[in-house]
Order: sequence, then C-alpha cells, then structure tokens
Amino acid sequence: MKKGRTAVVVIMILLLASLNVGVSLALEKGSGAVKKYKFLSESLDLQNSTSDWMDAFNTNVRLKGPGTQCVDVTFSTELVINGTGVPNAQLQVLIDGEPANPTDYTFPATSLVYFYPSEIDYLDMASFNWWKCGLAAGGKKHNIQVQFRRGNLDTMVILFSRNLKIGYKK
Repeated sequence: MKKGRTAVVVIMILLLASLNVGVSLALEKGSGAVKKYKFLSESLDLQNSTSDWMDAFNTNVRLKGPGTQCVDVTFSTELVINGTGVPNAQLQVLIDGEPANPTDYTFPATSLVYFYPSEIDYLDMASFNWWKCGLAAGGKKHNIQVQFRRGNLDTMVILFSRNLKIGYKK
C-alpha cells in the first residue's frame, strides 16, 4: 500500500513540475525573456462589498520590437475580508479587456483567482501571478487591469498597501 501512495505522490509532483515548465516555456517562447518591468505601488485603501469588479490597478504598457510578446503580471497586497460569510476574495487580470492566465489557485474552467484568508477580520498578505502571450508589439499599447470583488455574500474585501509588477521583453 505504501508503494502505491508513494507512486501517486511522485506522479503528482511530476505533473505539477511539468505544468510550471510549460508556463515558463510558453513565456520564453513568446517573449524571449523578460527584460523590462513596470512597477506601481498604492497605499490608498479600497473597499468592495459588492459582486461588481473594482480596479485595484488600471495601467498601460507599450510593447516595442517586432512580432508578439508575453506579459507577466504580479500583484501583491495586504487585505482583510470582513463580515459573517465564508471569507474569500476573487481576483482577475484583464489585458485589453480579456482575461489573463492565472498561475495561482483558480476555480475550474475560469480565469479567476480565489483567495481564502487564514481568518475573517484579520490582516493577510498575498501575492498572485498572471500571464498572457501573443500580444502585438511594434509600439502597441496594452491596457492591464487588476480587479477584485468579494467571493461570498455578507463579506467585504479591503485592500491596503499593494504593488503591481508587469514584466515584458521591450
């Protein structure tokens, strides 16, 4: 029985490793390498107690050079989820109005990232990643939005200090 469990664990580790390698290879093939970053930081608190999406960041990047490129987006924040419902928040990144691919825990068949805090009404810190390839370069400007909303009724998501890092080739 122990061999069977060990084999399952090994297979799961290899599967997860291959998924991460696949993402890395896709990013490398699409952009060559990340060479430039745009950093944004904000300390103004944002509160959202609705199921409507609210922007945590909304910015543009201009991709230079020929062909297409990939963009790598990292969003980090301090947050609290208040209320009486099951605490969770939903996050997404839109690039030119289309969902980017999350590399964190998602609900099956969606581009949403679900964050489950350690406890309700306590300050947590979290970081999330998204990517998207095939974006036109040649000086084309692309809009990037990081959005959040509550995950359940009777809860409110509050974002405190937060940072955004966008990586791209040129």
